Amino acid sequence: YLVPKPKSVTMDEWEVKRGRLSAEKEEAYFARMQSCVRFYIAFLVKLQDWGTMWTWLARLLNQKPQRVAVSVLQGALDIAPYFLMQQYPNQFRKILMFVIQTYLPRLEGMVRKQEGDTLGGIVKKLQITLEDCNRTGFKVPEGFQLATQATELNQAM
Repeated sequence: YLVPKPKSVTMDEWEVKRGRLSAEKEEAYFARMQSCVRFYIAFLVKLQDWGTMWTWLARLLNQKPQRVAVSVLQGALDIAPYFLMQQYPNQFRKILMFVIQTYLPRLEGMVRKQEGDTLGGIVKKLQITLEDCNRTGFKVPEGFQLATQATELNQAM
């Protein structure tokens, strides 16, 4: 998703460079990339590597939106907001406002161009996630507290 397509490369070659498996449907590819991003962000949380997480998010948002960006951004925003808000409160609010006011309309524009596009549901879910973050604040990601409690129990033994 962050690999630009050179003009000399065919679409099939570019898809392979981006990690798409041969004969893999677009929806399956998006779901797999979203899972990879969630794992990567969780790994960065475990390492407490906030700078790398911030850099990754900034690079994604600085790219021209691609179809896979919707799923990738949704995966990142399932985990990252709570932690980035603690580390970079003012800057992260600005990033969220950029996503809501600028990036999301670009993604919606991509979906509107293709009728019957399954990407519309993912864009809507991303919109709901962002609205929830603004309305209710940033919650600890699901499963994080359980892992913390298990770690504390192991240390007590």
